[in-house]
Amino acid sequence: MTDDYINFKQTAKDSFEAGDYAPMAARLAGAAEELVAACGAGPGLHVLDVGAGTGNAAVAAARAGARATAADLTPAMVRAGRERTRAEGLPVDWDEADIEDLPYAEGTFDRVLAVFTANFAPRPRTAAAEMLRVLRPGGVLGLANWTPTGFAAAMSRALADLGPAPEACDDFSSPFLWGDEKELTALLGAAVEPVRLERRQLVWHFPSAGALWEELERDGGPAAARESMPEQEYARIREAALAVVAGHAETAGDGIAVTNEYLLAVVRRTA
Repeated sequence: MTDDYINFKQTAKDSFEAGDYAPMAARLAGAAEELVAACGAGPGLHVLDVGAGTGNAAVAAARAGARATAADLTPAMVRAGRERTRAEGLPVDWDEADIEDLPYAEGTFDRVLAVFTANFAPRPRTAAAEMLRVLRPGGVLGLANWTPTGFAAAMSRALADLGPAPEACDDFSSPFLWGDEKELTALLGAAVEPVRLERRQLVWHFPSAGALWEELERDGGPAAARESMPEQEYARIREAALAVVAGHAETAGDGIAVTNEYLLAVVRRTA
């Protein structure tokens, strides 16, 4: 592993340690619930929520009667997720684990779910191979990922200077290619057969563009970078982000609505 790779992993951990992920987790919960339903996670099935954050997919799977395990790279997410599921009385097992090096035996799970997390992996082919390795033959992999042309991708470009990008590898030029049907199918390879590939939307409501930015500031990247970045540079990035919001938002009542497109992908491991 190169120093750049190690630094990227540590920066990812630090950004989530610094931020308050709860508001964003709430905004993503609907997509996790849809994915759990689309994958048929329920009684008698062992489900892994990888890159779980605070456990949206694991919570939905446990509520559906499945045996749920949640794994996340960041200790803060594991602590918060464990507290959440304990408070809700849900029997979810929690592990600190990297999507590129999962600590489970081959074929452990009947369902493997990743909700807006696979795109954080700097080695996409490794991440895909690991998710399929721990999935039993005939099991289902469910993914939700932002599309390359949506709001999240545009915002990511605006925020690119807030921290180091992962080194280029695997010939996968953009993390948002996880949200492209053709690219995702090629990435997962011949070991799977598509069950469902469908573009969906999450609509987020905010009082204003400024309120959206304030939530982003609390949610990791901006929170971690603000302390070390020159004020003028940080202001430039903020203005670029607000311009992205202006290009995607619509007036909704007394506030704004931002539509965020994602790809819901359900595939079956065939070998």
